[in-house]
Amino acid sequence: MAKVTIRKTRAEDFPEILKWWIEDIPFGYDLETCKIILKYVDGGSMCAVNDKGELLGHAIVSRREDDATGGIYIVRKDQRGTGVGKMLSTARMEFVGSRNFAIDSVLNRLEANKKIGFKVPSFMIYLAEGAVDHSKLDSCSDMFNNNEAIVKPFTADMMDAVLAYDKQIAGHSRDAFLRPYLELHAQQAYVATDHDGSVVGYGVSAPVMSKYLQYGLFPIYGNTTNTQAKLFEMLTRALPDRTIIVAGFPGENTAAIKLYKSAGLTIPEEPIAQRLYTKNVIELPLLKIGSCLNFDIARI
Repeated sequence: MAKVTIRKTRAEDFPEILKWWIEDIPFGYDLETCKIILKYVDGGSMCAVNDKGELLGHAIVSRREDDATGGIYIVRKDQRGTGVGKMLSTARMEFVGSRNFAIDSVLNRLEANKKIGFKVPSFMIYLAEGAVDHSKLDSCSDMFNNNEAIVKPFTADMMDAVLAYDKQIAGHSRDAFLRPYLELHAQQAYVATDHDGSVVGYGVSAPVMSKYLQYGLFPIYGNTTNTQAKLFEMLTRALPDRTIIVAGFPGENTAAIKLYKSAGLTIPEEPIAQRLYTKNVIELPLLKIGSCLNFDIARI
């Protein structure tokens, strides 16, 4: 094998990485969001390259004081089985240190990941996919009649309140990612408040890199099922009819399954991934998660 080294990821690496990724996984994040991720992880995104500078593999990790989350971990198909993956895994673990490390493992890698230390299982993650159908939304309008929350388009003056709400969901501040992410997608974001003006949910639709999907609903957070449903309605009504969308959610949120199926989306019986930890399960408000924020850098 030619000499392989590990270096920090550069923004210009992402188009090639995402090209590999969407061969195996339904979607990747848009390039502008990837740039925000790269800055947020602060050295936690790494690439394997050969002596010609060619990309061979990529791994990404975000870390906090006591825990870390792993995202895209991929080796170019012609380099699999050559030791590149092991080098990336070693570099990734060095970056994580002694923290409790979480990954979302595809099902065919569960046993392999357990053997390298990800022994503590947690929730399953499902995808809902399909075309926006405004007539379907009209036919299930009862699900969206929510008098407990007021949903409005996101505006800049809501930023601090949304960041504070997100901290309640995640259990830590994600301002360094969420602020630029909301600024980037401000025209496609909605905020739910109660009648006293306190934030009780928010949602964003953002373009994705995919062979067939167009937008991801990342995230949909709401304190109640009805609030999540209303956010979903507002996000999807703002998209053109027949836009192909995706949402990703924990299996514990069975109300999300009912919502998405009522709107005409498809949910495969088999989950796309399972959350695994190296030490202990981190308790998260799974019933408030209509769709996750980001699978690469977020606890949820």
